[in-house]
Amino acid sequence: MSAILKFLGFNPGPIKTIENISLNLAWGWAGLVLTLLILLPVIYFLYRFEERKLSNKDRKIILALRFAFVILFALMLTGPVLSITGLVPQKNRLAILIDSSKSMGIKSDGQSRLDKIESAFSKGRLNKKLEEKTGIKPETFSFAENVSPLSEAEIKQFNLKANGNQTDISKAAADITGNLGEGSLLGLIMMTDGVHTIGENPAIALGNLRTPVYFVGPGGSDQSKDLAISIPRPPATGYLNSSVRVSGQVSRFGVDNDQIDIQIYKNERSFKKIKIKFDANKNRQNFFFNLPCDKEGLFKYEVKIPEIKNEITNENNHAGFLLKVVRERLNILSVSGRPSWDIKFITNALSTDPNAGLVSWVRLKDDRWICNRNFKLEASVRNPTLNEDLEDTDVVILRGVPYNFIKPIAKEISDRVESGNLGLMLIPGIKGLKDLGYQNTAIEKLLPVKLNKENWRGTPGNILLSSQDTPYNFLRLVDDPIENLEFFATLPKFDGLYEYDGISPAAEILLQTTVRSNADPLPFLIRNRIGQGNTIMITGAP
Repeated sequence: MSAILKFLGFNPGPIKTIENISLNLAWGWAGLVLTLLILLPVIYFLYRFEERKLSNKDRKIILALRFAFVILFALMLTGPVLSITGLVPQKNRLAILIDSSKSMGIKSDGQSRLDKIESAFSKGRLNKKLEEKTGIKPETFSFAENVSPLSEAEIKQFNLKANGNQTDISKAAADITGNLGEGSLLGLIMMTDGVHTIGENPAIALGNLRTPVYFVGPGGSDQSKDLAISIPRPPATGYLNSSVRVSGQVSRFGVDNDQIDIQIYKNERSFKKIKIKFDANKNRQNFFFNLPCDKEGLFKYEVKIPEIKNEITNENNHAGFLLKVVRERLNILSVSGRPSWDIKFITNALSTDPNAGLVSWVRLKDDRWICNRNFKLEASVRNPTLNEDLEDTDVVILRGVPYNFIKPIAKEISDRVESGNLGLMLIPGIKGLKDLGYQNTAIEKLLPVKLNKENWRGTPGNILLSSQDTPYNFLRLVDDPIENLEFFATLPKFDGLYEYDGISPAAEILLQTTVRSNADPLPFLIRNRIGQGNTIMITGAP
């Protein structure tokens, strides 16, 4: 059957044993019947009105041919789909994970835990025995905070170093089952001492897997001691005359102390001390504290816990973050040339932030504008005046608005951006900035692009991070840099973008897109530094 389908131009793909073949329609069979009920009578009556002298036999033949053509046309119109179901053979797989964290470097009788694992792999003994017993060639990986595949040459040389700061067993298992496929994975062999485990509780995470996990533990647990502190999601911004809440976790391994002191430093000076007490039979304890925001500026905070004797590593005994304190309320002025989902999304997002104020002007038609002031709609007006709204504004958002409309405030926007008292964000509309009249204006010098040339490229594309280790918190949607990079690549495609002659010398590309090609991406989100201020511009998806 597969050979016949291939001869007819159908590719059954990986299906080896075909069980069923069926013809389905995108509109359904009812859709085909309704289409024929409409088309066939029309063809019949048109044929009756034709003034051609034909014999009854010829008339019947021509009518039958026309009906056949109409039926075939209706069939194509309703979207025929050939469905092939059958068995797809799966290749069984087996994975070995080797812990490369620092605890694996602890020595006993002159031999480290990693050395013991190396002896098991020497001359390919372990892999060869597993392959002989299961008939499957195992795939080998190293893991600490992240998972890395090991080639045959790397396994043979076994030049692994115990230099990972943490061991995330749950994440390693999830990554392997996700990449190799849990359905075809016969088992996971984890060679780890389990020391300094972070992330989700392995007992819960591994219990949810359908794949069996086998642990090989080199060394004794009584040889290891470790204290660690972490702040998974530190705050980046605080508002004046308020406070921010900081949450973190302290973990212990081989340590009997139930009470731990946490010292908090602000700009390298002792600021505050808190005590935590571990719950009974628990090796992880969450903590939180509040930081007052009584002064504007950028502040460096660090949390530290005591170092203990013979600890595996001291690098995880402290964690830090930067906190920027701004004015209590961030006022935003948005001007849009027409209603759009972009502005609606921004309005909804800001409505959930008590520290944000919004004045949003949207043009409904040429002489009619409507205003959403602090999330309350006002009566529409013909010619709104923006001067008063601009006075207390911290950020201006422009989307598809003609330059002539903002011309009275353009000079003030330019001056305040350069002085650092205002931020500017531009979102694309149906027309580009050049068509909207921004070339050779006060706003053009703030732009991160050159308006000499502006073309719309209507090809869908993916969003890509320009750098794996982005320094901007709003681009760190996932803590792990590699996962964050992959997350952006899986976001829905955008419809296209505006392509410009080039970018300004002070511009920085934050996001790119594959609209042109994967090898030659175009800028999607661009930041431009002007004097003391910043301009952000999105080039795509109007």
